[in-house]
Amino acid sequence: MINIKHKPYSTETLNDLELMSLITSMITIYCGLFYLSEIPEELMRKNPDVTNGLQLSEDMKLFFFAAIIIANLFFFIYWGYKMYQEVKSKFRNTLP
Repeated sequence: MINIKHKPYSTETLNDLELMSLITSMITIYCGLFYLSEIPEELMRKNPDVTNGLQLSEDMKLFFFAAIIIANLFFFIYWGYKMYQEVKSKFRNTLP
């Protein structure tokens, strides 16, 4: 929210890229936490103290993995597009 309010970078493009990178990082971290925090069923059977462990179906694992991949892929495509626009703009301004 601070990034949206104060816009710390000199251009709108850089502010947009920073916002997208923060959103992508958030999606990656939270989906990764769920994806990696599953307790194996064998451990739950061997250890009776672990009764409320996180169990994900294969579809849910695939969903979290796909969310991570799609968010990062979208960011890299967006980054490439914005960087192309910025480089083109810089060349137009320096070489009229």
